[in-house]
Amino acid sequence: MNTDVSLVSVVIPIYNVENYLHQCLDSVVNQTYRNLEIILVDDGSTDGCGAICDRYAGDDNRIRVLHTENRGLASARNAGLDEAKGDFLSFVDSDDWIESTAIESLLNTAKEYDADIVAAGRSFEYIGRTVHAEMDMNEIRVFRGADIIPAYVNGAIGGDVAWDKLYQRDCLGDIRFPDGHNYEDVYTTWKIIKC
Repeated sequence: MNTDVSLVSVVIPIYNVENYLHQCLDSVVNQTYRNLEIILVDDGSTDGCGAICDRYAGDDNRIRVLHTENRGLASARNAGLDEAKGDFLSFVDSDDWIESTAIESLLNTAKEYDADIVAAGRSFEYIGRTVHAEMDMNEIRVFRGADIIPAYVNGAIGGDVAWDKLYQRDCLGDIRFPDGHNYEDVYTTWKIIKC
């Protein structure tokens, strides 16, 4: 299936993660799906993150950098959302990385199932061990209509986090993450999933 016509916006909020940022950015820049707009939101980092972002933007014209005052993760995500032009949108946290086929796989699945949102499998890496989340990495689950909210509540959709999903841009509409809250995903993800 040729999905190269859809622009995917990848929003990466960044704050003081200099030791992890290269791996994160390399994983996004080197995606097999190339029609990306990569929005780096440097949320007032006091380490070398701002300079790293600027170097990556100088090397790749798909990357735009927003340097903001430190206002927190929700504000950084919102700034990226406000700039995003893609047909689809995804978030990547700056201390994480994604598989090289992640965007392509998610986009192909969204198109194949005419899905508004696709959730990915995920793993957590710690020093000396990797822990896979409960969701089967290759399982496809489809939820429609009245089944969506119950599936979300019981965890079948993959959780409250914003960063393991690909969203059709229309699903986000005017929804924004609430400033000043920890776990701002929890306040927001269910609203997006209702679309």
